[in-house]
Amino acid sequence: MTAILPIMYLLLMLFLAVTALTFMWRNVYSINKMLNNPVDTRPRSRHPEMQNVKFGDELLVAKFDDNFEDPMYKALGDRINELEELEDDDEDDGDIVVRI
Repeated sequence: MTAILPIMYLLLMLFLAVTALTFMWRNVYSINKMLNNPVDTRPRSRHPEMQNVKFGDELLVAKFDDNFEDPMYKALGDRINELEELEDDDEDDGDIVVRI
């Protein structure tokens, strides 16, 4: 009776090891199968305004860079710089009061 328990334990461990290796092999096999035959799982839908556009058609493109000479753009940049300077000036007010 005492020799049966270790044998059952070893058989159970062998069964679990074989089962785990089988699951790992099947997982690797299915991953390799998917990589050899890729499937687009998230197909891109076309924007409704681009439905009639064919490959190779010319499109209008507008590019903006930092050197854009618009007075509104310059005024906005100046205002941002002014606010950053005001924020830096407000840091040394000493408005925290500590009472003991």
